[in-house]
Amino acid sequence: MKKLAVLLFISVFILSGCGASANLISKAGEKLEAGKYEEAEAIYSEVTETGRYVSEGYRGMGICQINQGMYADACISFEKALLYADAQSAEYTRDVELYLAYCRQHHGEDDKALEIYNGIVARDASPDVLYLRGKLYMDLGNTEA
Repeated sequence: MKKLAVLLFISVFILSGCGASANLISKAGEKLEAGKYEEAEAIYSEVTETGRYVSEGYRGMGICQINQGMYADACISFEKALLYADAQSAEYTRDVELYLAYCRQHHGEDDKALEIYNGIVARDASPDVLYLRGKLYMDLGNTEA
């Protein structure tokens, strides 16, 4: 009976941690939508420390940092989001890569942005990614690509 009580306690503790991470993500999303980027970023940072939804936490931080014009920090956040994106869908990974390419472009790293776009196109040559890559080529003065 004592073992059962301990197992039950551990289960409740673990499950409450999962819920806490989900609650933090929801709370951060509300702050983000309200334009409270610093507050949202701080909450997303908390998410990364919980051990659950770490990739989503870094992705959220990156989006907040973009909105604050902090492109170098956003690049780091999106790189970390990709590192923790193991179990994520291909669509999620593509989304984070597109944010990362955007940051690289706005941080003056057009060559790195182009590498990211080329990698995405190699897997999925969707019109939106082809457009973004083509726009970057045009911005670079390369009309032959």
